[in-house]
Amino acid sequence: MSSLQVVRTLNNLEQVFQTVSRLPYQMGIDANAEANNNNGSDKVPRASTSSSNSACGGSDGGDNNVDNDGGERSPMELVSSALDHLDIVVYTVLETLQGKLQTGLRKHTFHLAWSPDSLPTRDAISPLVDFLDERIQIANAVFLR
Repeated sequence: MSSLQVVRTLNNLEQVFQTVSRLPYQMGIDANAEANNNNGSDKVPRASTSSSNSACGGSDGGDNNVDNDGGERSPMELVSSALDHLDIVVYTVLETLQGKLQTGLRKHTFHLAWSPDSLPTRDAISPLVDFLDERIQIANAVFLR
C-alpha cells in the first residue's frame, strides 16, 4: 500500500469517525438520560443479518446489536463501540506508516550516534532533521485539517 493510499484511508476513516460521533446528537439521544433510563425503551432491536459486519472485519453470523449477556445494546453503546473499532483501525493503519518511517529514522539516528566528535552538532543532526522535516511537510500537506 502506497503512502498516498494510507493517507486517503486515514482521511476517510476520520470522516467516518466524525460522522458517527455526531450521530447521538443528530438523533436526539442524550447520553446522560440514556444512562439513567433503565426501562429499555431506547434499545436497538436485533438485526436479522450482519452482512455489513463482515465487511468491517467482524465475524460472519455475529450480531453487534446484542451484548455478551444476550441483551440488546443501546444506541449510545453501539456508537461507542463503533468509535472504539474505528480507533483500532486507525492505529492499525498508522502502524503501516510507522514501519515505513522506521528504516529512515534508524539510518539517520545511527549516523548521528556515530558521528565524530569533531563534527559540529548542527552538521551531525542536519540529515535527521531534514528527513523528519520532509516527512512532516508531506503529512501536513495531505492529511485533513
